[in-house]
Amino acid sequence: MSPLSEFSDYFPAFDSSAFIEPVVVTFRWGGDMNEMVVALNSAYLLGYQKNSATFEPQSGVFLSNEQVKEGAEAMSANGI
Repeated sequence: MSPLSEFSDYFPAFDSSAFIEPVVVTFRWGGDMNEMVVALNSAYLLGYQKNSATFEPQSGVFLSNEQVKEGAEAMSANGI
């Protein structure tokens, strides 16, 4: 967990005005798809309780909390 200000170069166009004290929570995984499911579910649960934005770096897009949940569910349904 880090303040958003530490990532201003990485997210220069991100509008953080909807957040009082924005922080960045980073989930990393080492290639095990079970880790990915845990990371997605963790991101979803954080977003369920708090106003959040989830950035998916491989595609370079922000996902809604519902999209994060759908991704975790799809991976789990596929036996991952």
